[in-house]
Amino acid sequence: MSPDEITRRTFLDRSAKISAAGLLGSALAGRALGQDAQHAPDAPAQVSANETLGLAFIGLGGQGSRLMRSHGFWPGDELAKAGYKEPPQKPLPGVAVRAVCDLYEGRLDAARVASAKYGHKPVAHRDYRRVLDDPTVDAVVIATADVWHAPIALAAIQAGKDVYVEKCMTQTISEAKALRAAVKASDRVLQVGHQNRHSTYHEYARRLLEEGVVGKVSVIQMTLGRNNKEGAYIGYLPPDASPEKVSWDLFLPPGVTLPFDAEKFFSWRKYFAFSTGIAGDLFSHEVDAANMVLGLDIPDRVTASGGIYAWKDGRDTPDVYSVIHEYVERDLSLTYNASLANSYDRKTTICGSDGTMVLGLELKVYGDPESQRYAERFKKGEMKWNTPFIEFTGPAHKPELATSPTLAWADGKGLTFTTVGDKLVDVTRLAIEEFHECVRERKRPRCSVEEGFNAAVSCHLGTKSYLEGRTVRWDRDKQEAV
Repeated sequence: MSPDEITRRTFLDRSAKISAAGLLGSALAGRALGQDAQHAPDAPAQVSANETLGLAFIGLGGQGSRLMRSHGFWPGDELAKAGYKEPPQKPLPGVAVRAVCDLYEGRLDAARVASAKYGHKPVAHRDYRRVLDDPTVDAVVIATADVWHAPIALAAIQAGKDVYVEKCMTQTISEAKALRAAVKASDRVLQVGHQNRHSTYHEYARRLLEEGVVGKVSVIQMTLGRNNKEGAYIGYLPPDASPEKVSWDLFLPPGVTLPFDAEKFFSWRKYFAFSTGIAGDLFSHEVDAANMVLGLDIPDRVTASGGIYAWKDGRDTPDVYSVIHEYVERDLSLTYNASLANSYDRKTTICGSDGTMVLGLELKVYGDPESQRYAERFKKGEMKWNTPFIEFTGPAHKPELATSPTLAWADGKGLTFTTVGDKLVDVTRLAIEEFHECVRERKRPRCSVEEGFNAAVSCHLGTKSYLEGRTVRWDRDKQEAV
């Protein structure tokens, strides 16, 4: 079975049959993934199961085109032009692409050509407001520069559209509060694109940690390593990049005046005016994963440091970033270190009083030789300090599935594929299938505005600490950074 043949329901059905009884006991057996999804109270259905859902894609760069691909609306020949060798997804049923929106004409042309091969005739727009004015559009997928995530999502909610928005959900804490309030006051579904919540390994980790297999967790170590231009946010500059082909005035956020700069448009992640830096772009995945597997939310204190140490190209976001999140009531410290100038793979490590969990596109648990819980098993030779006593490892990495260096990194983080049995499954496909299911059934997705809020605010606290050179606290009562 190829990745395009496994749907979310198949994934859930298979996962429900996975039992960890042979490892830990019946408490882990038979729990279906996604069981925690909550129904939104009294939310009227906008699109029934038998109706066609009108969809619009806003932002068609790297991630926007991947989201179209995961929907099944980007054919194999077009994938090949972009350098991907993975098989195309089957088109998501019951969906019609009504509109595509981007500020660069080349992306609009590519999206029109791709979707037309599946019988769609989307209207192309440069201005997202025209998309939201379209009554045939029921839901929008937002994958723009970070600075536009919250404004477009907020406007979409107010226009009565359901929203799938990429991380980081917002660029600022005030935006996060405003968007959360708007969603709560509406009957709309909002899902944030944190694919880790659909990873088998993260679900295993959550269950095992709930069982207390590593004891009381006091330290989490997370890392990132990249060492290439793409990974360092240096985007491809098309030969036709010009004021005629790019709507620069619509790209600039309100109050910002700059002359046309193609490099800033196509490499926007390098600049805080348009992005959320490493914290929001990359660390947000790790934050949300920690929140998922350990039930965390927003840290009490955050201290960040770093700088521009490798890529001296005029950027103002750091290429080396380190941060410490402290959760006072949990007696827990989370550390993160990112480098855009070294690609050594350092796994996520969760350290507890009785053992250590190593997490990536695998899951391993090592007993601690000083643990009281496992003392007898060590004494009898049933456990060894350097040998995992629980281990889930996926199939060997298939390099033909992802040729991009960024995708290779994301693959190791569990952000592109997850494993069901011995098969690789596109986690983004699982995420968007959940979104469409939630839209039709008016359910709360795994990564709703609440989970998106926690991840976004956690990342913004780190950025604030980095920029101001001080420890930043989160006032839970006032819901403010101090």
